[in-house]
Amino acid sequence: IMMSPTDRCSKALYLYLRQEHPAPGQHKDSRFDNAERLQVLHRQWKSEAYASHYLGPQGAAFQFDGDIEVRLRQRIASLFPHVPADQILIEHFTRQEARGNADDGDDAPHISHTLTAIFNGTVAHFQQVAGGEVVEHEEPAATSASFSWDPGTGSLSVFCEDREVRAPLAQAFR
Repeated sequence: IMMSPTDRCSKALYLYLRQEHPAPGQHKDSRFDNAERLQVLHRQWKSEAYASHYLGPQGAAFQFDGDIEVRLRQRIASLFPHVPADQILIEHFTRQEARGNADDGDDAPHISHTLTAIFNGTVAHFQQVAGGEVVEHEEPAATSASFSWDPGTGSLSVFCEDREVRAPLAQAFR
């Protein structure tokens, strides 16, 4: 029986190996990619160029199921009318941490949720040489909107390059 890794480097290696080399008969474990995405969100958290923060109700129960996923896809598609709802990939990651303060009787784990919606919501511009001439190209490109929600405090952080759409995305999340 393998002991659970305890230091952060061992945990990262363990999650990476579980993702890239799953055990026979097991599905690919995406916790490493989710942890990497969460680390990027934490670096961008203070920058207004990447994130906006909102406060909602504390202690709300969160259940992510197929119905919720469909509704969130539809709400995002309504904000980006050129994106079909069925072309929006939504990933949900729940992080659970021990609070570490059993002295005050509050040993309930701290839970946070991260949802990322990835879709072709932007255009990539690039040049290419074809037939001895420079040709301009515009292709649909993937963009993402990420939500980081802490039900204990009610705080919701919305990460999206388009600053103007962050408030409507926060409303779509509710």
